[in-house]
Amino acid sequence: MHALNSRSLSLLSLTAALTAAAIGCDVDDDAALSRSWWCTQCGSGLGNSPNINGASLANIHLTEPFGDGMYLGPMSSGLNVNLRLGVDANDAFVGLQGQQVVLSGADVVGAKISVFLPNNEYVWLEITDIDNQVPSWSDSGAMVTAYKATYFDQGVVKALCPAVVGDDRWFTLIPDERYSSGANEVESAPGTVTLACVGEAAAKMKLLDFHPHGNRQATPEERQATLRMVTGDYCGNGHSFTVSGTKVAWRDAAGLVDPPFQEYAMEALWDADGAICLTTPRHARLEDVAAVCGEIPACDGLDFVKGAVWRTMLPK
Repeated sequence: MHALNSRSLSLLSLTAALTAAAIGCDVDDDAALSRSWWCTQCGSGLGNSPNINGASLANIHLTEPFGDGMYLGPMSSGLNVNLRLGVDANDAFVGLQGQQVVLSGADVVGAKISVFLPNNEYVWLEITDIDNQVPSWSDSGAMVTAYKATYFDQGVVKALCPAVVGDDRWFTLIPDERYSSGANEVESAPGTVTLACVGEAAAKMKLLDFHPHGNRQATPEERQATLRMVTGDYCGNGHSFTVSGTKVAWRDAAGLVDPPFQEYAMEALWDADGAICLTTPRHARLEDVAAVCGEIPACDGLDFVKGAVWRTMLPK
């Protein structure tokens, strides 16, 4: 039996949440805030996508080939029996024998999943850590489960999430949907599981309780609006106008997500198509946005308009 890892995430959450409430998400000023899992208002959700030997594992399928001919093989554990990888109703890994769950919770730590690559070689992906107490960023959200995983590449241990910072090597699971990083579009995909590393837009979307199994019960259109908001995709075509670590205060129309610092300058209102209106971009110049998107009207005050899912503002 493996004890759930409260040391690395749960303690960090308290420290970082207190710091973020005081000074926002200035990742250059404090080492703790460079851990973007905890930076509740930092963009942009770019990079750190899970891969094995350069082959993407951003979207896996539990029973069918995925990507460019990759597929999952048996799951090996200390039970001396081959299992099949599954995901339960709580978005957590389980080991299945037939349809019966025989491995779950912290007991999946140490289990290895064989991943067959497009060249027909395979590697063992080992689940090395778990924390099921990652706090949601939304008043409506339940605790989120996160994992770390590693694999061997020519005798060298590598993390599934290739972040430089160790605490950014966590990832969470989002079943039955895919998210196009090039277009920020939401696609229904039963049997597929998105592996979202720390800092990715999909991981932030889940922490904001906009994922398919969230308590908020957000629609696919609301999820798409969230992805566009996090990545600064004003045009709604996948073009990001921000960089990682940029501070922005996001507030949802339902009043379940509050920024941890004072809102100062209006940025935009957001729906599934991108920015409904735009006053002050968080990183780019207005003329640069207009050159790509065409003219986006300025926001008329701070009030939400019909159809807006998010309002973003900039800190002082």
